[in-house]
Amino acid sequence: MSFELALIDYSKYPFLKSLEDELKKYGSSITIKDLLITSKEKLDEARSRIENVMKEKFNVPYSQLHGDTVLTFYLSLLILSALGSKILTEKFVENEVNVFKSQLMMEKPDVVVEIAKILGINVNTDEIELREYQGKKIRSIRLPFAINFVEYLKYSKELRKRDEKFSLRKHVLQKGNVYLDKNELVDLITDKIRERIMNIIKQIQLTDIPEEIKKLADEIKGRKTPPCIMELMKKKENLTQEEKKILLTYIIDIGADTRNFAPEEIVKETKKTRVIVYSCERLKELGLCVNDCGVKNPLQLYYGKLL
Repeated sequence: MSFELALIDYSKYPFLKSLEDELKKYGSSITIKDLLITSKEKLDEARSRIENVMKEKFNVPYSQLHGDTVLTFYLSLLILSALGSKILTEKFVENEVNVFKSQLMMEKPDVVVEIAKILGINVNTDEIELREYQGKKIRSIRLPFAINFVEYLKYSKELRKRDEKFSLRKHVLQKGNVYLDKNELVDLITDKIRERIMNIIKQIQLTDIPEEIKKLADEIKGRKTPPCIMELMKKKENLTQEEKKILLTYIIDIGADTRNFAPEEIVKETKKTRVIVYSCERLKELGLCVNDCGVKNPLQLYYGKLL
């Protein structure tokens, strides 16, 4: 099987471009902070993609968005980093991977091969045809893609842990190559996409995130003060020592200013001995729970549904 040079629509697969390369097209000195001033539509798109995942909704393919989809993609990752939720990050990445997978299944073979190679999968188009006998009928099976079996074992390492269908014995092995159909190759590619997006997110430092995005992340989180904490705040000077510790721990956990609540020495000591406020179960045991909020820890109300 021979292919002409594949033309990839990068707007459909924004993870293939780096943010640095994308910014260069706007000018050598342009930063992401500069673009935020004129790119409210892109920021809204990025926020919408994250909120869709929070609502258990699927996102539309990037091909249905207008303008610079690479910017939308990277703004989404910056917002995710500012939110700081491992669970939400994993859900979002899985949602994006499924979007890209559906797009890849509709691509021509040459485009799929080219994207695979960009992601580091060394695949060839050495097609073989097999014949399977089903009673008196003969079924023809075409396997158009070939990967050296050693490299296949490397590419499928994580997939083989999750599903036996990726094991070597489930595939046709000839001339040192593992032969795959389109579905199987796309599975390998999407696993690489998942890995690539997670690596991009891990490399984002808090100092890299513009203040505008941090503020947006705060809006998404909700920032609701738990009823039990509000009751403790109302008691003010009438707090017991245990209640003071609980309230101080909560204030420390959310990163609020502790100067007006306790001396610096007590704050330092609290940070050493307790870093997370009591669970709802423990607060109930202490008689401090005032409402069934449907969470396991008061911090879940403050940080919204991200934990």
